[in-house]
Amino acid sequence: MSSTAANTAAKTVTLTGPQTFTLVTGARVLIKFQYANTVASPTLNVNSTGAKNIYAYGTTNQLNLISWQANEVVEFIYDGNYWLIVGSPSANPYWRIDYTTCSTAANTTAKTASLTNFVLETGARVSIKFTYSNTATNPTLNINSTGAKAIKTFGTEAVGTTESKSWKPGAIITFIYDGTNWLMASGSGGGIEPGAVNYLLVG
Repeated sequence: MSSTAANTAAKTVTLTGPQTFTLVTGARVLIKFQYANTVASPTLNVNSTGAKNIYAYGTTNQLNLISWQANEVVEFIYDGNYWLIVGSPSANPYWRIDYTTCSTAANTTAKTASLTNFVLETGARVSIKFTYSNTATNPTLNINSTGAKAIKTFGTEAVGTTESKSWKPGAIITFIYDGTNWLMASGSGGGIEPGAVNYLLVG
């Protein structure tokens, strides 16, 4: 964790966990920013792996007019050269990823979570930290009593009852609501690997 100020271009963060973070193409991270960003052309340096430019809208628009608010969670993916924003800036609500927790028992099918001001709509994105793994068949997710929706992985495949086909205790999973189901977008298993999302805090 660092205390990078809003007006500091060089954003830094330290990831701690059971495995060592490696900067590789496809690496994904979720970062909760304690402060907003108020500078043009910021960079991101994860675990001293090097300052990389942050881009929005692919690689054609380096972050300048678009930013994030204090305490907002932003998802990034590393394309081999830059950190690309996958989801968040508050300037575009469909990029926003809210964060909450779920303490539903592993063998309970109906997973529930609470999230202030959450609205269930197509395209809604949320990252959830699960206290327990999942051992239930065909689990569902219900956020703020908006209704139990099936959890799917790989598009339409039901989530399995083992950690390798669902998630480990303590894993943070990013979901996207497609209008019918909650799709596991990233983070399966909770490990640090390409395609998995890791949750970090930056000053």
